[in-house]
Amino acid sequence: MLKNFCPDLFHGFYIERVDSRRSRISNCCLQEDRNMPTTTISFDSHSLVEARNYYRTSGELPKSCSPCIEIEKANGVSRRKQLIEDQPYKFDLEKPKLKKIHYNCENICNLKCIICSSFNSSAWLQDEIKLGLPIKSKGKVGDCATNKTVFNLDFTDLEVIAFNGGEPLATDDHLELLEHAIIHGNSYNIVIEYNTNATFSVTDRVKDIWSQFKHVSLYASIDGTEEQFEYVRYPANWYDVTQKLDEYRQIPNVNVSIGATIGIHNIFYADKLIKWCKDNNFFLGLNYCLESFSLKNYPIHLQSKLHEYLESLDNTNYKNTLLDMTNLIEGNYTRDLNPFKLLNKLDTIRNVSWKVSLERLYNLDPDFFDKH
Repeated sequence: MLKNFCPDLFHGFYIERVDSRRSRISNCCLQEDRNMPTTTISFDSHSLVEARNYYRTSGELPKSCSPCIEIEKANGVSRRKQLIEDQPYKFDLEKPKLKKIHYNCENICNLKCIICSSFNSSAWLQDEIKLGLPIKSKGKVGDCATNKTVFNLDFTDLEVIAFNGGEPLATDDHLELLEHAIIHGNSYNIVIEYNTNATFSVTDRVKDIWSQFKHVSLYASIDGTEEQFEYVRYPANWYDVTQKLDEYRQIPNVNVSIGATIGIHNIFYADKLIKWCKDNNFFLGLNYCLESFSLKNYPIHLQSKLHEYLESLDNTNYKNTLLDMTNLIEGNYTRDLNPFKLLNKLDTIRNVSWKVSLERLYNLDPDFFDKH
């Protein structure tokens, strides 16, 4: 494999609808500097081709790939590296073909996760208004569900369709794309992937459509267990979500695994989550939190306590991954203490307390956290 090669540069396509006519596109879901909203999209759009050519001529990732570049500089496992290890399709540097569509569904969602905003969750909007926070959803206006620009793409070589949101299972947005793939692509060779909050049941219509694809992978966004889960993924109910996971496992052709976004807020509860996944036979994937709750904003004077906790974990790949994640703390970043200010504000309107639900973090230095 060539150094710095990224499958999504040459075979991926991320689409984020803005309104009923326009979309933003990029090579992948993490790529920064997405193009301006456009009414016409193509796998050979200028910005996508430019990123590929930059890699061809320099052997380096373009600057827009900074999330992966930053993680790899800290010796972490970036999304790019995960793709190389996990993707089912073959890579071709010289002949780019559309093999994966990453489809950003409507931002309709029933949860207000602390690491999210109204950009990806409609439920967040009312809290942003109450707290006088910037409205993140204003980039998405109009009826995004009527935006069918993705249907202009050639589905002939498509092998993966991945959905995120919002909550993809909350609306029928994803079904239109899947029905199009059944008609215009070889659906039985296509894998479907979902990031889901696991609060919605799967309807018979969805099950019927899923049965016409190679298989379905559901990645349940679960960042903790019990009280910690309910605080982070507010206002989800832990028991209800575990019941939904059991339902999903009964569906033919469906694989269910857990995807945890690890940041300041939940890393001290990794032992509980790892144990729960092991006890319930779930594969657990650990992902970097890239926003305010990123570990790069972890209080540096408490770094030794974090390492002490992580060293106490059982010697597994999870432990090694978590230790690698802490390399972000050592970078020369301007640390952002707004995460703790945000939690204090949210607690006042949600009638919860991060100092109780995430007490392992708070109790490291109550005086420090009380000042922020």
